[in-house]
Amino acid sequence: MKCWGLFCLLFIVSNCSVKEDKPELTVVNSNINLGQIKYDSTTVIQFKIYNKGYHNLIIDTVSASCDCTVPDFVKKTIYSFDSTILVVRYTPINLGEFKKVVVLKSNTDSVFTILKFYGKAIK
Repeated sequence: MKCWGLFCLLFIVSNCSVKEDKPELTVVNSNINLGQIKYDSTTVIQFKIYNKGYHNLIIDTVSASCDCTVPDFVKKTIYSFDSTILVVRYTPINLGEFKKVVVLKSNTDSVFTILKFYGKAIK
């Protein structure tokens, strides 16, 4: 009978999977409306990024949808339950409405995080 109990215990322990905790990237506002902005000026957009996970968040790359959108980025580590600000500079190249995308590549489960901003460039 003792062997049966030991066997059951070993079976249960061997089939338990250990959950690998990952960093958890959260952005306060990942879709920003800039409203109307001047065509001949540069607008600074700030995205606040949090790591709500138990492991360090590593942001490898940040890319923009066009040359008019420039992320101010250096590869960095965001420690568990810490945050950082991603600064993006946008200079309109045309008048009218615009929709732009910034993509973060990180070590999270989803790998890519998409940040958006939009508005209307006026004279």
